[in-house]
Amino acid sequence: MTEFKSRKQRLREFLLPEGKTAASFVRSLRKLAGIRRASAGKYDCVLYDSFDGRAYAQNVLLSWVDREGGGILQALSARDTALLWEQPMKKPPPRFGWTIDRPDKAAWLKRCMGLRALLPAIKLSVKRQTFRWTDDEDKTRAWIHVEDTEISTGGEWAHAGVRLVIEPLRGYASSVKRLEDRIVHDTGARIDPEGLFVRLMERHSIEFARRSARLNVILEPEMEPRAAIVKVLTFLADVMEVNEEGVMAAWDTEFLHDLRVAIRRTRSLLGQLKKQFSAEDIQPFRDEFAWLGQATGRMRDIDVYLLEIPEFQKMLPTRFRGDLMPVRDLLLKQQKAEHKKLKAVLRSKKYRDLMTRWRAFLEQQQPEPSAPSGNGATVAMVARKRIRALYKRVLKEGWAIDDESPAEDLHELRKSCKKLRYLIECFQSLFPADQIGAVIRKMKQLQENLGEFQDLDVQIDGLLEFAEQLDIDREDTPKNLLAMGAILGNLEHRKREVRTEFKGRFAAFSSSENRDRFNNLFRYAQRQAA
Repeated sequence: MTEFKSRKQRLREFLLPEGKTAASFVRSLRKLAGIRRASAGKYDCVLYDSFDGRAYAQNVLLSWVDREGGGILQALSARDTALLWEQPMKKPPPRFGWTIDRPDKAAWLKRCMGLRALLPAIKLSVKRQTFRWTDDEDKTRAWIHVEDTEISTGGEWAHAGVRLVIEPLRGYASSVKRLEDRIVHDTGARIDPEGLFVRLMERHSIEFARRSARLNVILEPEMEPRAAIVKVLTFLADVMEVNEEGVMAAWDTEFLHDLRVAIRRTRSLLGQLKKQFSAEDIQPFRDEFAWLGQATGRMRDIDVYLLEIPEFQKMLPTRFRGDLMPVRDLLLKQQKAEHKKLKAVLRSKKYRDLMTRWRAFLEQQQPEPSAPSGNGATVAMVARKRIRALYKRVLKEGWAIDDESPAEDLHELRKSCKKLRYLIECFQSLFPADQIGAVIRKMKQLQENLGEFQDLDVQIDGLLEFAEQLDIDREDTPKNLLAMGAILGNLEHRKREVRTEFKGRFAAFSSSENRDRFNNLFRYAQRQAA
């Protein structure tokens, strides 16, 4: 995030001596020359981030400070607490940062947070005493704040710490350095390189890591295959359950997306590695996860349509963009109805029983991590075999596609690519990071093409369906249909372009250079399995 440069000198924080209270430290501070009491008060501060901590991962602290004079949203550097930007805001920030009324900051937040909502991560209550540090002419050279902070934990308030913050005015940096030295020498305070708020967020980042849907399961090559697979499936069950609350509350669309990806990965693993389990044991789970994927699908489709509405509007001349609003209203109505159904699914006995039985099954399947399998195979051997087989299938299906091939052939290839990608990601810790990273990047480039082709197909069918649902007796319906017709023309044109682009994307994926990348992975896995 480099668009905004700090407009203030960085704030310097200090830690109080061990056992020193805010009151006793203030007494020591006031003995220093040039220190003048300015004000005392209290403010509330909420540190915001996405559910999975996207801002903090980019070294950004987002805080909303509520003072008597009015609220303010601030973006701070987590590296040095420098202010990146601030925006007066009487009320807490909206759920989605890109909806604030400052286009530059809205765009910045969109890039930082993606589609994720701004959610309260840490709630603080701060008692602040402020002092001026003046020169011989009583001109203020710096503001000194002593802040006694409490943190809300589970509805209770606990002491979080006391911090001393020095805020120099421009032009006084060198003299403020002397003040800092005096404070360290005379009061026993010491420079805090992190800062209290960063330290609190760092502790909270453990929670961010627990919530992340990113597959980062560490496997050892010599692990028994079933033990490794169960470890991955347990992680995926965690992802499903940790996203339930966000899906139920509809905080943002990514909760349902991550839930559905975990379902698909689970189904794919069970399908690709079914020989590691009894067919009698896992078939009921395969059927029930298929039911769950279907039960969550319609809601996700509507989410995607609503996210695409702004892009659809850009396809129209400005004066016709409002003609798409009835479609948006129809989607919002359907979204509300589908969300109600989805909540019923997640609250249902069928779903709860599925997850309870699934957890119990995974627990029962846990052998000793290093125990050999019945046939002496290791996870490295199984991963190599299954990835290689799927890779060959993808090449075979892709090479068979030509300009005359039906769209269904591309959809089948897309599904095979998705299975291959899931398998690679599940076992990526078994391979060198640089090699597996290059393979995944090439996979993504091909999948982006195939995925866009599929999305365009779905969008075209969806718009035709929505057109049939519009009220034909409404006065504006003809204009709505014309707008949808124009969009359909654009989508059909883009679909042809994507279809043409496929040839180049698949040529890059199936090139000798990329085949060498895969073969290097297979050779590496073979050495690990030896």
